[in-house]
Amino acid sequence: MLIKWFGECTFLLQDSLQHKILTDPCNLYSMNMLLEYKPEIITISHPNFNVKECSSETDMPIIITKCGNYNLNFVNLMGLSSFHDNNFGIKRGKNIIYTYTFDNMKICHLGHLGHIFDKEILKSLGDIDILFIPIGGHFTLDSNMAISLVRLINPKIIIPMYYKTYTSSYYLDCCTDFITSMDSIVNLNNDLLDTNNLDTTIPVTILMKETNLTNKEKKTV
Repeated sequence: MLIKWFGECTFLLQDSLQHKILTDPCNLYSMNMLLEYKPEIITISHPNFNVKECSSETDMPIIITKCGNYNLNFVNLMGLSSFHDNNFGIKRGKNIIYTYTFDNMKICHLGHLGHIFDKEILKSLGDIDILFIPIGGHFTLDSNMAISLVRLINPKIIIPMYYKTYTSSYYLDCCTDFITSMDSIVNLNNDLLDTNNLDTTIPVTILMKETNLTNKEKKTV
């Protein structure tokens, strides 16, 4: 599995057969550039913009914006209802937690989750290989809540997202409090992760580098 991070909650997942899934494109501007990577499926965890407004010379990918179970070509995908805040969605609305089962892995993307979920959702998630978790607070989970959820879910690979970086424009906390509570940390210093190179015998937290979409790079991942 190849994983590329574009900042915030936006990742491109590519399996061994070159199938691609894009998670939570940041905005309409970046979305048009992200389509150049030719994802087959896009999942949206919370309302942010109308993806149908995006322009593309190719056919639009399948766009998932609702909870449910989806058996799609190369992936079994599940969306679970949750909230964008810690007050049942009153402040920021609903959020969708997604799991993707493909390439012999089960991946969980928590989207803009803002609360500790109940045992029913935890049971539905099952065993998770890779967890994408927001940690920046203010709009989503803060570091303490994220740490509690990691201990509940107990994934093999933890990838923090939606926290303060050099390029982020939102008022978010940095990753320091979160990573100092994790047992094993890898600072990848790269925007591309190959999971085949990881030792998953113990849980590991990976800090990735953001892809700069303004660079004229070849869209190969």
